[in-house]
Formats: sequence, C-alpha cells, structure tokens
Amino acid sequence: MIAWDLAGQTFCDKYNMKFVKANVVEQQKQIVSKANPTHYIFALDESGSMIGDKWNQLMLAFTEAIN
Repeated sequence: MIAWDLAGQTFCDKYNMKFVKANVVEQQKQIVSKANPTHYIFALDESGSMIGDKWNQLMLAFTEAIN
C-alpha cells in the first residue's frame, strides 16, 4: 500500500478536495490527445553557417525531439 492510500482521504477531507487513487487528469489527457493529435513543424537551418558540429548537434536535437 502506498502512502497516498493511507493519508490521501484525510488530506483531501481537510482541504475539501476529492480523493482519487488514480491520476484522472493524465488519463483524460491521453484520451484527448488521441482524439486531437498534435502536429509539429520543424524548420532546420542547413545554410553554410551550420556546417560541421553545429549541423551534427542540430540533427541530434531533432532526432531526440521526434523520438
């Protein structure tokens, strides 16, 4: 049993809050995100000033962002 199961109801009663065991907000966000997917647009600078390490760092950051 986790601490929230033990103290959650008492804490919520004290501060007039609704006691829940699951993160309902996160579950709702997942439902909404499936219904309304988010689209991203990336503009990558491939000019001469990006040659070498700058380009490699940009590609690493871009790859991390899409993963």
